[in-house]
Amino acid sequence: MRAATLVVPFFLLIGIAGPTPVLAQSAPQAPLEQTPKAAQRTGCQTGTPAGELACLEPDLREVEQSLERQLQRLDRLLRKAERSKGTRAPARLAASQAAFYDYRSQFCKLEGVALAGVSEWLDVRIKECEMRLTKDRLESLRDIEAYLES
Repeated sequence: MRAATLVVPFFLLIGIAGPTPVLAQSAPQAPLEQTPKAAQRTGCQTGTPAGELACLEPDLREVEQSLERQLQRLDRLLRKAERSKGTRAPARLAASQAAFYDYRSQFCKLEGVALAGVSEWLDVRIKECEMRLTKDRLESLRDIEAYLES
């Protein structure tokens, strides 16, 4: 809903002012050691679907690896923490993770089509959604770990 409220005034502004030429401006270049890791990858650039995917795919793999490490830590903690020892918590963690991957896959395909249709940007929108949901899941598992350790 929020995006819709921004779009309407934008189109009204275009209707009043007419088309305005957009001048390309290059951002100041940071030294290589300050450049984000994604920008240092071959093919990683914004503005094209292939370039965006070249940035997103390695970043998503990295976040997924962090998620897997977090799952292993949380599983060990659930097995030895006093409040969860002897419960089905480890099995529930595994089941919830399998359900998460299924949900992420289905939801992101839906969101991708809703945002990009069947355009060349579809895969980019799906990866962006997967990244967002995976980061959210990682944060949720970290919260559980922190609670169990307190």
